[in-house]
Amino acid sequence: MQRTKILVTTIGIILAFGLLWQSRSHADAIDHYQPAVLQKAERALQRGNPTEALALLEGRVAAMRHGSMRAAGDDLICRAYYQRGDYAAAEQACDRAVAVGSNNSAWSYLNNRGVMRLLQGKLEDALADFSAAAGRNPSARSVKSNLQVVRRELTGE
Repeated sequence: MQRTKILVTTIGIILAFGLLWQSRSHADAIDHYQPAVLQKAERALQRGNPTEALALLEGRVAAMRHGSMRAAGDDLICRAYYQRGDYAAAEQACDRAVAVGSNNSAWSYLNNRGVMRLLQGKLEDALADFSAAAGRNPSARSVKSNLQVVRRELTGE
């Protein structure tokens, strides 16, 4: 009972601080630098339509030539599955984004994967992702908050 209450509180805290991909500034950057299909998928997610975003991205992300574009596409797929509540599929998409993402957004891919792992109760893996994200961007407030949450979960406080 106590563990369930802690997990629900944890999820509430994460959502209250806002996941990275909900920020408007992140969406604006995608509009300027990404292919049209990624822009359309981003807008579908902003409208709360993850099914449309997944339909736009299916089969197209893997064919993208640049690793940074594939990473951005897989991050969008991760976010779409997150919106649908399929955290395991979201984690797999985040894995792919982390694997090919070597640009300035790599820390956010780690943070997003950490959130998916936290939501699935994979606390040690989530801690590793948040720690790696903090190493790449120590000033990110969401990473700091997520680190605090997962550490509290691990210590049972």
